[in-house]
Order: sequence, then C-alpha cells, then structure tokens
Amino acid sequence: MQDAVQGFRLVSLQSRAAASWAFRSDAQSLRTGEWSGAAASAEPVSDRFRLNTYVAFLDSPLGGAALFPLTDGLAIETSLPGKGDVEVRLPADTAPQAKGGSKRVELLILGIPRRCTLTQGWPPFKDVVERFNREFGLDGGPGGYRVSLEEGQVLSRWYVLKVDGKASGALSGRLTGNLVSSLPICVCGLNDRWSAWLYDCGVKQSRPIGVLENQGWATVNLSGHADLFIGHPVAVDNAQLFVQLTQSGEQAWTLEVHNPTDAPITTRLRAHPAFDPLTGKSLPRGPVTVPAGESLTIKL
Repeated sequence: MQDAVQGFRLVSLQSRAAASWAFRSDAQSLRTGEWSGAAASAEPVSDRFRLNTYVAFLDSPLGGAALFPLTDGLAIETSLPGKGDVEVRLPADTAPQAKGGSKRVELLILGIPRRCTLTQGWPPFKDVVERFNREFGLDGGPGGYRVSLEEGQVLSRWYVLKVDGKASGALSGRLTGNLVSSLPICVCGLNDRWSAWLYDCGVKQSRPIGVLENQGWATVNLSGHADLFIGHPVAVDNAQLFVQLTQSGEQAWTLEVHNPTDAPITTRLRAHPAFDPLTGKSLPRGPVTVPAGESLTIKL
C-alpha cells in the first residue's frame, strides 16, 4: 500500500502485551524502556530506519520480537516511549518511480522466547537482542566469531556467513565462537544439479543441504569451535550432469550420475578430499561415459 506522502507501508510490529521495548536508532544510540499497566500511547513520530538499527518489543507472555532492516533507506513510525505499534515504510523518495519499477526490501525478524524455566537464568531480553545485533555483524562490526578457511573465501558476514566456494565446490574450515543463535551459512558458486552436504568433522556427522540458484544453505549452532565441510562431496567435469550422493548405510554410500541430454557424455568423477565420509572409497580413476538419458550408479 502506498501513502501519498510517506511512501509504501511494508510491515508492522505490534506491541500488544509487550512489557518492555528497545530501539537502536543508530550505531551510537540505544533507548530502552518499560511499560506498566495501561501504558500511555502517543502520536507516532517518523524516523529513518537505517542499517545498524533495530526495534524490539519484549517481555510479552507469548515472547517478543526484534526487527532489523537488511535494506538501507527505510523509514519507521513509532510512538516510543509511548506504547503503540511500529510501522516500517519505504519512503517515496527511495521507492521506484517509473512504471513497472520494483525494489527488493529485506527485513529480519528475530523471535525472542518468553520468560520461563528454560530462560529464567537469561539476562534481560534487551541484552539478548544487543548480543545478537553484535554477534551477527548487524551493528556493522566483524561479528562475534572467527572464520579460518582452507577452502572458500568469505564474501560477507552480514547476518549470513556468505562464502564463495566456486573454486573447489565447497567451504572447508573452522568457525570459532559462542553465538546466541544459530548461524546461517551460504556457500555460493555451487551447482543446483549436484548433491551438497554439510559434514561436521568434530562430531563426525553429515547431512544433505539444499542448493538453490547455485547457493547451498545450512545452519549451525556454534558453541566453541566447529570444523566444517559444506559443499559438493563429489563433482564432475560436465555441469549438465546430475550428481546424486545418498547415504545408504552406516558406512555405505550410493552415487548416481545422470545424463539428461540426448548424447553420451564422458566425464571424470572427483571426490572432495575434505569430505571425510568418502575417505578410502573408490571412485573410477579414469573417464566414465554416461549414455544419453541414462544413469551411472556406483556403490561406495
């Protein structure tokens, strides 16, 4: 919906039964407060909702929420310190002006649990939100964890740890830290047609992950350090082929290479040396030919 003066209304964060609030209007300014009983409302005031800012409604019987802008140039309407909803807008001066124009806007909503037995020992929830803001680099800083990669190159640590894995088809390395929430990881430069896996070398556990638009996605809970592989355990020379790797037993794997074209394809199979579950498994050393429209299946 577009307002003639203020632009497009994007989202509303409702205060409802929240008993406290926090509003970081820039990297230096954090305001917090509490509402008791029937808190007085006030006329909404407009302000810029830039990067490195957030607003949070907390201590509700159902939990709380914090809202972070991941796109710059937004605006916010708030009654704080009076009680009322927060509305985020795309101002008219930054909105698309030409017919058929569009703009992608990204917001992050963080759910905060309610106070209960499991969270009784937690610090005030406003401190939890501040910790999240700092540890995930949303304050513009480096984040609250260290990255040491043997394969891959860090592209961004803005909430998501984004790594370019095109050269080897994977991220391989160590993450060190103690984060308040799970860390989303995106490995770019993968192939949508090839299986991708996450392997945690410390606990020796693996799981398949999704790949969409050449990006593999995973989340990890980082408490201490994690030695990780995220990417393609097996790659081939021809990007048209489909490569499916399936764990078929405790130590058994099945590899299927499918040729969707109408001509045979000769290729080589390569196992990534950092994917430990395939260590000692035998792939064909020389070229293999996959007939048109057929699959090659290998038991490992």
